[in-house]
Amino acid sequence: MIASLLAGLAGIMLWTTFPPIGAWWLCLPALILLLLAVAQAQSRCASGFTLQVAAPFTLCFFIPMTYWLTTVSAYVGPTMGYAAWLLAALALSLFWTAGFFVFALSRRWIPRLFHPRVCCLMWLATDLVRARGPWASTYGVVWTPLIDAPFLPLWAS
Repeated sequence: MIASLLAGLAGIMLWTTFPPIGAWWLCLPALILLLLAVAQAQSRCASGFTLQVAAPFTLCFFIPMTYWLTTVSAYVGPTMGYAAWLLAALALSLFWTAGFFVFALSRRWIPRLFHPRVCCLMWLATDLVRARGPWASTYGVVWTPLIDAPFLPLWAS
């Protein structure tokens, strides 16, 4: 229960880093909350872990992130705009949920100390697959809101 709440809060915090809110400074605390949720997850099976951590995080992140799709309803009717919004949010959530599921399968063979590190590697791999897959999309990539950060030139050099 605590892991699900932490994951949901992390998803909402990560969403606030993107426009129109643009609170880029919340990116690191959101990711830390997600790693705390990964560490708090009690489920031993991969599907339970995925439902406990990945589903709340990805849905709390992508449902508000893709809300702009409801403006499609002006062109295709009110029902289709909301259907497009929820379908896009679910489709984008499936990528990260699949990545979390692969991570959950590998948790048995990885010492608990390395779980956050492996989770970060899973995240990078999922974003790489999502950017180069058949439905190539970099929408919702974590580095996007950091473009507004004042310390970006320090990282670039």
